[in-house]
Amino acid sequence: LLFAGEASLAAVNALLSDPAPMDRFRPNVVFGGAGAFEEDAWRRLVDLYGPLIFSWARRGGLSVEDAADVMQDVFAAVSRAIAAVNPS
Repeated sequence: LLFAGEASLAAVNALLSDPAPMDRFRPNVVFGGAGAFEEDAWRRLVDLYGPLIFSWARRGGLSVEDAADVMQDVFAAVSRAIAAVNPS
């Protein structure tokens, strides 16, 4: 997975004469609420807790697709909570 933070894109675009859109980097996961260049921390968080969240959802009877949606929803909520506590 390629993680990209909104703050990282803003920091890079501040250095460019022609700002780049996020889709130019083709990330699989875009997150906000964290500081610039914290993609490795997000990768560690998802690698550590993603399988746990996914397995809990599957044990709860959800399909693979629904369990993946739950995992995505959890990390989206974490991103929003971080943004609320630490606004960029």
